[in-house]
Amino acid sequence: MSESIHKKILFDFFDGKATAIQRKHVEEWLRDSANEAFFFQCLDEWESQHPQYIPDAAPALAKFTALTEVSNSKSDFSEPSYETAVLATRSRRPRLWGIAASVVFLLSSGFLFKKNLFYQSYHTDYAQTQSFYLPDSTLVSLNANSTLWVPRWGFDKKREVMLEGEGEFNVTHTIDNQHFVVKTERDFNVEVLGTEFVVFARPRGNKVVLNKGKVEVHYQQKQLTLQPGDALSLPANATRPQLTKAAQPERQANWKNHQFYFDDAPLAEVRHTLEEHFGLRVSIADSSLNDRRLSGYFKATSAQEVAYILSALLATPVTLSGNQLTIRKPTQ
Repeated sequence: MSESIHKKILFDFFDGKATAIQRKHVEEWLRDSANEAFFFQCLDEWESQHPQYIPDAAPALAKFTALTEVSNSKSDFSEPSYETAVLATRSRRPRLWGIAASVVFLLSSGFLFKKNLFYQSYHTDYAQTQSFYLPDSTLVSLNANSTLWVPRWGFDKKREVMLEGEGEFNVTHTIDNQHFVVKTERDFNVEVLGTEFVVFARPRGNKVVLNKGKVEVHYQQKQLTLQPGDALSLPANATRPQLTKAAQPERQANWKNHQFYFDDAPLAEVRHTLEEHFGLRVSIADSSLNDRRLSGYFKATSAQEVAYILSALLATPVTLSGNQLTIRKPTQ
């Protein structure tokens, strides 16, 4: 599609005139971050031609519900004649359609495109890391398989971002001591002034390791202040966080250089790290290996390198087939 056709479709979408196929096409097209700039360029142009106001959806929805209810004072179960039903439908159709369209447009905009409209996303694939600066000069490094959502507007007044995955933050201090907040989906949020820390937010749990400065971690309507070297973790199946000391907190983000640091880590933890970073499915064929622990760090940029390194460290065969990595029984 050419840009001119995209613009017409987008303008119809903003006007609420797009067909179901066109709306689906826009949704799929927006999944490519390369299209975001053109999308918001068209949105800005459309808004300049159509001054907007924020409608209250609740009264519209209530009105729509009231209009669709059929009341009969004589009998609640009597059915109108065919002629009466046709006339009622014809007289109400334009009004109902307008209200329904506005409600559907409001709901679809709020739920399907809220993040795309109001947030810019930074995303990394498996085995990929990325570093970038936010508008306030805060340096962010994302680990593999991670996404950071940053507000498109108002970030200078309220520095709040949302993290899915793992990232290191080197937060810039502002003249007015403005706070910086990293939010996660599990009500586990990190609030700082100016500091350096790593946040982990994946399905198996949340964790924050503080390298420099001071942070406040808010969870379950509680808060805890961390000092440099503190590591606070909240596993997915736990109700209370665990506070420990990280032996070398500065190494928690070694993944920026494709290095993996383990401090007496059980093989199960190593398996989770490989699954999250490389998208591998790791199976341990011999249960005797479950008690093995790894310390130190190694560098790997591909699944093939991981298989070779694990085989050398564990002195056991490790096979790789597609995205399936299997650690087999040690040879005598």
